[in-house]
Amino acid sequence: MIALSALLFLFLMAWGVNRSRTIKHGEAVLELNGKTSVTVKAGTLMSYSGIVHGSVGKWLVYKTEGDEILSVTDEKKEYFYPEKIAAGMKGADKAKLTYIFKALEPGKVILHMIKEYRFEEESRESIEIIVEP
Repeated sequence: MIALSALLFLFLMAWGVNRSRTIKHGEAVLELNGKTSVTVKAGTLMSYSGIVHGSVGKWLVYKTEGDEILSVTDEKKEYFYPEKIAAGMKGADKAKLTYIFKALEPGKVILHMIKEYRFEEESRESIEIIVEP
């Protein structure tokens, strides 16, 4: 059982904590939390983070409205209690989830970041993103 817990811990650490496929060391990422409007150049990376806790029904989802000019290039999940998950503790999956978006081409879009609790919208932050060439 201990070996299985250790294997699960290593898997979660490798998959969920620092799972960055697209961000190169030193590459700038614009944080969107708390912003209502931004203007960026095509190719810019942007992030939005929130707390999720799947076992109790807390989720962070996104929707877009407008031009299809954003791509989600990565999702990173940093668990608050990876050691408890590795020990098999139920309900220890509280984490900080970060979405990484890339501005693909010029246009305008509204990004809605929605915090849900048991599939019901709890709150919403909407960000107007204008992408220039």
